[in-house]
Amino acid sequence: MDIDAVIEELARDERSMRFKRLKAICDHFFGQPRIRGSHHIYSTRVAEAPLVNIQNDKGKAKLYQVGQARRVLEIVRDRGGR
Repeated sequence: MDIDAVIEELARDERSMRFKRLKAICDHFFGQPRIRGSHHIYSTRVAEAPLVNIQNDKGKAKLYQVGQARRVLEIVRDRGGR
């Protein structure tokens, strides 16, 4: 996955992002999550935002959680990450 394309997708589809798509993105960039009830919690290895938490809301990702994932990926990209 190209990180720039993913960041653009997250920004463009922020309000309509499907949970399965956000989960696939987070799985790819952050590894497997810890699951606590409905929460999928990813360790990001980014000091400013060490965790990304996502939840399935009737098949959609929650708006603020999409934004959170996008911001962390922007930090990863700016630091030269994959």
